[in-house]
Amino acid sequence: MVIDVHQHWTPDPVNPVVTNFIAYMYRCMKCPPIPLEKIEKEYCYLADDPNGERMVEHMDISVVDKSVVFCWDREAYPEERIMEANRKVGEIARRFPGRIIPFASVNPTRKNAPDLLKKCVEEYGLVGMKWHPDMDGFYPAAKENYE
Repeated sequence: MVIDVHQHWTPDPVNPVVTNFIAYMYRCMKCPPIPLEKIEKEYCYLADDPNGERMVEHMDISVVDKSVVFCWDREAYPEERIMEANRKVGEIARRFPGRIIPFASVNPTRKNAPDLLKKCVEEYGLVGMKWHPDMDGFYPAAKENYE
């Protein structure tokens, strides 16, 4: 069984910010230069996929049995936006039972992060949590992130 443990789902289209970030990650990993157009084409399955159908098609093409799927809670995003994205991840998991392992993304620097995470688990059916401390500038082991 093949499980992809890091699959983003986003309500946003692939845009220049995302494309440039992916190019930056490739450079950091010492990959050969890749044209932005090629990156955009490669990651277009992430965009404009409100029900997760293209994501599951991509899993099928890639011979992936299950994927851990989550959105990305950037501190700059309004709470309503990120909670709607988390809700959608749960909805996609219910749409494709046995294929999607839905994880929540709640930035721990939000004042009400524990309540938001609880809602993700109890109301949206999400079963795990994914943080992006490297992108959001917080220290994952800091005590305030666990209170």
